[in-house]
Amino acid sequence: NRPVLNVPVINPPPTATPVPATTVPVATATTGGPVPVVIEFTADKTTISSGQCANLTWRVEGIKAVYLQGGGVVGAGTVQVCPTTTTTYNLKVIKMDNVEDNRYITITVQ
Repeated sequence: NRPVLNVPVINPPPTATPVPATTVPVATATTGGPVPVVIEFTADKTTISSGQCANLTWRVEGIKAVYLQGGGVVGAGTVQVCPTTTTTYNLKVIKMDNVEDNRYITITVQ
């Protein structure tokens, strides 16, 4: 048998040190009150000519759920709409206390 020379030594990777779990404080009356509710629903144009489009933009915070035209959406976004006739768009917000708050924008087609 011959001795083995120049064999690389590979050290095992270090083991991960677990990070202790932390808790995130929830806003309450004692820590500054509930998270404020923000509901914004706007359009870049509310009157268009046939064949044109408009952008609807929304931003909500401190709410339970939000729906645009009945479909669930994320808390902030923009969608392009190109109605062929005058159309009213609905942003339905469900607040944390389950109260429904509806916002409407009408895009008038001339």
